[in-house]
Order: sequence, then C-alpha cells, then structure tokens
Amino acid sequence: MFLNQRTFIFLSIIIVAIGGIGTAEALNYRSYVFGTYEVIVFSYEDGTDLEVYGFGQTLWSGTLNKGQHRLVQKPYGPHVPEVYEVVGSRKFSVLTGDLTYGLSGYYSIDKHGQGASTELYTYVQVRSSDPHDIQKFVVFAYEDGTQVTIEKDQGNGSYTEVVTNHPLDAGEHWQSQDFSNEYIHVSSNKPVSALSCYDTGYFVPSANGYFSGTRFYTYLARNHEGGLTYSPQDLIVTAYDNDTEVTISDCNVPGVVKWQGTIHAEEPHVQRFPLKAWMSL
Repeated sequence: MFLNQRTFIFLSIIIVAIGGIGTAEALNYRSYVFGTYEVIVFSYEDGTDLEVYGFGQTLWSGTLNKGQHRLVQKPYGPHVPEVYEVVGSRKFSVLTGDLTYGLSGYYSIDKHGQGASTELYTYVQVRSSDPHDIQKFVVFAYEDGTQVTIEKDQGNGSYTEVVTNHPLDAGEHWQSQDFSNEYIHVSSNKPVSALSCYDTGYFVPSANGYFSGTRFYTYLARNHEGGLTYSPQDLIVTAYDNDTEVTISDCNVPGVVKWQGTIHAEEPHVQRFPLKAWMSL
C-alpha cells in the first residue's frame, strides 16, 4: 500500500481508553492519565519504584519488577473523572479506562510510548456472558518474518507461554477469544501491536510505533446491540497534510479495496462497515 508518504492518524468510533508513558524529569519518569475509577501500571524493568496519586491522596506506592503490574483503584465513592499522576524510578506504562467493570477497546503501548514494539504488556477484560458478544485479543505484524511469543500471567510476573515463535508476515495477525481477565506479555523479533478488543473505539498505532503514520492494521469489532442485531462500525481517517492519498483495504482478502481517495489537512474520512472488518491502510 502506497500513501504518497504523507502522514495521517485514524481512530474508530469513540476514544475511551488511553495509555501513557512518563518523560524524564530529574531521575523520575512521570505520567498523567485521565480516568474515572482505576489504572493499571506495568513495569518493564526490575526494581521500578512507583507512586500513584489521585483524588488528593497517594493511592499506592511500591516496587515492581519486570513483568509485574499493579491495579490501582479509587478506594471509595462514585466513579468521577480524575487525573492520575504516576511517578516511577524507571520507565513504565499505564492503562486507564473502565477496565475491570466496563467495556473497553485499546492497543497496548510499551515503556517508550510506542504502539508497535518488540515487547508489550497489557490486560484483557473479563469475557462477556452474552454468547453473541465476541471479545478478541489480536496481535498484528508489520514486517515479513515476524515471530511472536504470547504469554499469560500466572502470578504477577510469572508467565506461561500460550504460543511460541508464531510466524507472521506483514499485515497478518494472530488472534484469540480465549482470554478473560488476563494479563498478557507479547514479545517478538520485530515490532508488533496488541489489541484488546471488546467494544467502543480506540486510536490505532502505525508501523512506526506512533499513532500517526502511513501504514496501519486494525480490527473493527462486531458490536452487539441485543438479540442478533449489530450496530455498524466506523473507521475514521484524518489527514495532517493536503493531498494525502489514502487506501483502505481488506487485510484478509488481498486486492480488495474498500475505499481509495484523497483528503486534505484536518479533513476526516469516515468509512462505515455493517459488521466486523479487518483493515489495512
């Protein structure tokens, strides 16, 4: 896919979950994230000292080693908006949203704030009890010859392998519907992205790891409204430059183009899909 080397960013539906990575300040790394009830902090290095602040108090402080996480929840009261501050002695990542008690969709980010990486830690929500709802965990590859290992947490830092060195080429993906309330570790020899997809919308990372670029792969979930009725899904592409040429294609069927056209700076294009879809841009 060729996009005339102009940069764009896209998201689908509504943004509900964000992740953050702090920037160096003296010897600390600091992140500010918005949420209503809870955040999950992931450690990428041993001996990472962390403090989480919110609602006018220290919510948690402690030390995490590589691969460990901490779910930090508001101790009492209604779910109201709040800006959380997370400070660490080493780089970390933060996931926020309605995580354990609601519906979310989000891509993982690594300790450098990149959405495509060779190492990612993330969380998959509790599986819905509705048999019509389909929750997926998806890993996308951006380069040929990618090998992916996926592990699930067995005890906050102790992992067991689900798949080992699974081969993927550019535009291909690995998916599972078996995870529920699981903390996941993804490692690979080349950058990949990891999507926890249940409901709602999310920013999508590009092949360069940022959330703007010239090549993207994503999945639009089938959103259940009740019975056998499903709501359509929107893919929104926004340009940063004039004369940005965009091609939206089906990842699973080579040569099938869903839309192709030119958009200009700050101009969005909305592509609607009646059901689920695997897309490349």
